[in-house]
Amino acid sequence: MKFDQSFLNGRYITLEPLTIAHLEGISSAGKESSIWDYLTFLLDSRSSASAFIRYVSGLPEKGKDQAYAIRLNETEEIVGGSGYWHIDHQHRKLEIGGSWIPPKHQRSAVNTEAKYLMLRNAFDNLGCNRVGFNIDALNEKSLRAVERIGAQREGISRSDMQMRDGRIRDSVIYSIVNSEWPAVASHLESLLTKLA
Repeated sequence: MKFDQSFLNGRYITLEPLTIAHLEGISSAGKESSIWDYLTFLLDSRSSASAFIRYVSGLPEKGKDQAYAIRLNETEEIVGGSGYWHIDHQHRKLEIGGSWIPPKHQRSAVNTEAKYLMLRNAFDNLGCNRVGFNIDALNEKSLRAVERIGAQREGISRSDMQMRDGRIRDSVIYSIVNSEWPAVASHLESLLTKLA
């Protein structure tokens, strides 16, 4: 699986490989504290966003991970982020995660199209056999969202992560496998049509 710095272009949003050029947009979009309740990282200030961007932007060239900024096509505003993580080249699998969107853009086409673009790229371009999702068991909104796109729940990874406040997080594991992708793609395309 070869990752490059290509943009993933959609009707409503564009996913842009994260670079320091996104710093102002990420810092601005990340100011709402509720965004970070269930994530292990925090991008609510210029300094935290800068450190994160500088770290993750160097990972693709090492074949490790790929972070994206989400840009709204209509206004060119940065409205969140997501990424490919835990990339396993040998077994052709990865996870989509670290996804965040400010409240004013939640329940819109932004998250649905972001997942569609990332899944399409993973299965159709990168040749993935499996795409996983690892969701905080307490994050009801994200659990419903990943189920809505058609991912299959596999189980719970207990005491999976330690959160910034010291809480030990259980994670719910979901996946979509290659044979399921055509049906999931059709479902997501239908959802996006309804959101138009």
